[in-house]
Amino acid sequence: MAFNQARGIAIASGNVDIAFWHIRITCDSARFSQDSGIIEATGNVEFKKAEVSKKSRSLTYHIETGEVIFDETSPSPDP
Repeated sequence: MAFNQARGIAIASGNVDIAFWHIRITCDSARFSQDSGIIEATGNVEFKKAEVSKKSRSLTYHIETGEVIFDETSPSPDP
């Protein structure tokens, strides 16, 4: 993980696992901006909140509002 303190940006790649409060995001790479409070996740993204789980190519998560924007969401496979 790389963190640019002057710009307030953290970038992680390779089996990224972000867990805080009541959510979990796993992905291939992620970027977090302290200024905007936005997490951008890309590649094999899975978002979990309580019993809800969604997979997508990418997502944008707004920490302050809790808003999640998925790109090309794919449904979970049937059991």
